[in-house]
Amino acid sequence: MGLALAERLIQGGFEVWGCDLAANRVRLFRRLGGSTAPDAASVADRCSRILLSLPDSRVVRTVLAEVCPHLKR
Repeated sequence: MGLALAERLIQGGFEVWGCDLAANRVRLFRRLGGSTAPDAASVADRCSRILLSLPDSRVVRTVLAEVCPHLKR
């Protein structure tokens, strides 16, 4: 789902940043035209809006704990 969302945003002219633990997903994302960051906090540092597409609530909580200190107000 995340790659499909990213692809549509990129096709719509948006600059899309992302990160993934799976190297093959990172490669696919780059091929679509996405820019990659080493971790979610780095994405938050670069972006004014963030969309999450994660597998479950546990992962959402983990990522939010990482990015919250980096969110812009």
